[in-house]
Amino acid sequence: MPNSFKFKNKLKEEISNFKEQKDRFVKTIEDQPMVDLRFLHQSNKCIKYALDEIRSDSRTDRDKFIDCFQKFIFDFSTQTSISDALRMYSSHNNGSNLDYKKYKYLINVLPESVQSIAKDELIHLHLKPNGNGEHILIGFCLEDIFFILAVDPKHRLI
Repeated sequence: MPNSFKFKNKLKEEISNFKEQKDRFVKTIEDQPMVDLRFLHQSNKCIKYALDEIRSDSRTDRDKFIDCFQKFIFDFSTQTSISDALRMYSSHNNGSNLDYKKYKYLINVLPESVQSIAKDELIHLHLKPNGNGEHILIGFCLEDIFFILAVDPKHRLI
């Protein structure tokens, strides 16, 4: 019987530590930048477009794009602030703002409440740090969130 008592106490400790770990995790991610994909499906330049664009390329190019995209989402979200994250993936020192008029087709498919925000904040980022690589994401920022509107795997839209 003493063994079962020790086991129950150990189990209680692990559960309480888990709750503490969860609380610490939530506090640390509160102000970190995030990537949001909710508007990506509304454009004709979504993930399907990106994968169709690189379909003719070798399988390794497709895999490389998917790996870069996943790494971008993780690395972007682990930066200390949205300005650090944007600076890290921007291709220009003064930012990567885009002219709304050239990208109306991306904005016009968004809900009306989002269109005015996206129009004023439209930017592009590279999937690799320091503005490197041919894979581009077009989107806008609102507070600590980067909303992706389009994926340009061949750097043709810009």
